[in-house]
Amino acid sequence: MFTGIIESTQIITEVIQNDQSLAIHINKPDFFNDIKVGDSIAVDGVCLTLESFNNEMIFTVGLETLKILNWKKETLLNKT
Repeated sequence: MFTGIIESTQIITEVIQNDQSLAIHINKPDFFNDIKVGDSIAVDGVCLTLESFNNEMIFTVGLETLKILNWKKETLLNKT
């Protein structure tokens, strides 16, 4: 079972609506220096696949996942 260690809280900086999904952009914490494209990162208890990153991390979230989450621009993630 995944216990979910929270390393950082961040906000969604951008949301791009696609046909059947949303692309979400999240600021990349400075200490996330060992990540790579394809990594699975837990965000608010949901494992997302990292699609690209620079100063931001970009993930695609499917509509089924969005049915249980209310993510939009400026949503604070991983709050306790």
